[in-house]
Amino acid sequence: MTENTNIEPGKGMYIFAWILSGILSKITHTVIDNLAAEMLVKSADDLDFYIIVTSVLFLLTGLGITIFIYKKFSYLKISKVMPYIYVLGTIGVILNIGQMSPSFDELNHDPTIFFLCCAGQFILYCYFFRRYFIKSDQW
Repeated sequence: MTENTNIEPGKGMYIFAWILSGILSKITHTVIDNLAAEMLVKSADDLDFYIIVTSVLFLLTGLGITIFIYKKFSYLKISKVMPYIYVLGTIGVILNIGQMSPSFDELNHDPTIFFLCCAGQFILYCYFFRRYFIKSDQW
């Protein structure tokens, strides 16, 4: 799968890599989320620290998984993937913030750290994913 540089991939391969990366990242993030919540959150006062820690861990694991998956599909052009990451990722961040905002209201907790971590995590993800591949044959 990694050495087929003459293959012209169809949309299905791009979608498959995207879905595979998403599923593996979601599973990993769910495990991290559950473990971190159990270990770090004892009260609402612990939420900001929990959000910062999980954001860093989500960034590292999500980025690692996505880079690993796309390296396995070396014939996929990352330059074709990036616009989808930018657009769909931005929509995902906005939906995530919108979905979580009522939870912060219920807890009477300031969501600023959550908003900043969501946006920062996505920006760093895009930057490092692009940086990893931009000078490679996959670009």
